[in-house]
Amino acid sequence: NKMMEGAVFLDCGTDLGSGRHVPGNPALRHGKLGSGMGLGYGLRFKAPVGHFQVDYAINSYQQKTVYFGISNLGS
Repeated sequence: NKMMEGAVFLDCGTDLGSGRHVPGNPALRHGKLGSGMGLGYGLRFKAPVGHFQVDYAINSYQQKTVYFGISNLGS
C-alpha cells in the first residue's frame, strides 16, 4: 500500500585482488576474503512524522544484522 513497502536486496563486492597492495594489508588483518556478498529483506513505513525502515541482512560469513533507519522527519 502507500504507507508500507517491502524490499529484497543483494549486495556483492570485490577488491579485484588489490587488497594485498594496500599498505598494512587491512583485508588480511581483518580476516576478509577480498570478495563477498550479502542478501536480505526489509520493510519501509511512511508515516506523517517521517519514514521508518528496518532491514535484516546476512553476509558471506553467515553473520546476521538488523538495521534501523529514520528519515524525512517533520516533512
